[in-house]
Amino acid sequence: MAKAKKKWDKRSFLQAWIACSSATDWDKFYRAMNSHSEEGGFGGIAEKTLALRCGAVGASVRKAGFVPPAKPDRPRSTPIEVPMGDVAKSLGLKKA
Repeated sequence: MAKAKKKWDKRSFLQAWIACSSATDWDKFYRAMNSHSEEGGFGGIAEKTLALRCGAVGASVRKAGFVPPAKPDRPRSTPIEVPMGDVAKSLGLKKA
């Protein structure tokens, strides 16, 4: 039976976040946080999980009256969906 990885506790997560708060882009921030997670024996952390966890911990820190550490914005993928107006025009439909 495989040994279950331990959960990354709030204190060590916040310590890692503080240590990585000077990262200038998301990729550097993610790699540094993932490294802290692995070194702490918590296993790796998925990028989406990190973003969600930062949001949750940041909200808790703000609710307690403190300012959460800085973090770079996570890049968003651009939507590939074409607007319906463009589809209609390309199919030869006339405007009302």
